[in-house]
Amino acid sequence: MITASFQSFADPPWTSVKVLRVGCVPTTLRTPDIFVFVENDGAPFIRIDIYGDNDCSAFEDVIVWREFVVIGFGSRVHMVNYQDQEASTVELDSYFGHFYPGEDWLIIASGNRLLLIGSIGSVIWKTQILGLDGVIVDSIEGNLINGQGEWDPPGGWRPFRVKLDTGEQIS
Repeated sequence: MITASFQSFADPPWTSVKVLRVGCVPTTLRTPDIFVFVENDGAPFIRIDIYGDNDCSAFEDVIVWREFVVIGFGSRVHMVNYQDQEASTVELDSYFGHFYPGEDWLIIASGNRLLLIGSIGSVIWKTQILGLDGVIVDSIEGNLINGQGEWDPPGGWRPFRVKLDTGEQIS
């Protein structure tokens, strides 16, 4: 079983496993902003070094979804395929908020919209702006995503409904 967790420093045995670097990797390496340790059946497997660019990190999360270790950090989501150890990055137009995983899709909430990642790890759709300082999903029922976007912080939340298959907002 593959597991992943954030760590603030890397000591042995994590200093001798394969390293993947993601984010704004500097030309002269420095200490990463954060590490993700990936284990396979409890044994060290991959270390992912994450480099930010001083962007906002209101929330951060790491999950294992399908064959991906998915990392939300700053204004990016990094998707690392732990089988072939290839990485891709989804640039968000705001800060990372939350993950909402399904069996065949992954919904990413940013500070102002939702994105849907398909089963092979690519962006299928992204919604129009649903809030100015936070978007959350309350429920997914059939083909409808029910949620709230914060338009007037603090506390100015407004409900929305979005089609799961297209990302289209329903009035």
